[in-house]
Amino acid sequence: MRNATRKVAGHTVSEWKGLSKELDREAAGAPENTQPLTGDERRWYRMAVADTGPKVRVTIRLRKWQIERAKELARQQGIRGYQSLIDRILTKELLP
Repeated sequence: MRNATRKVAGHTVSEWKGLSKELDREAAGAPENTQPLTGDERRWYRMAVADTGPKVRVTIRLRKWQIERAKELARQQGIRGYQSLIDRILTKELLP
């Protein structure tokens, strides 16, 4: 079966790539997808981003395409490595 027609979790690889591009646009900070932060939110975000506390090793299982896409995005954004990108994504998503 060709890669483009192979189903993974109910979707073809081509469909996953399309979804990934759509999510990239959404996560890119397009003005129509953003809302202004309040003063309290800005202070909280600054503190969270400035956190230099110790990191704890964890093991997560990612699909190969997720790692490859993370590496690609890290290169595009000039980020040191894909794990740093994943750290940023988690931090952003876990902040209130």
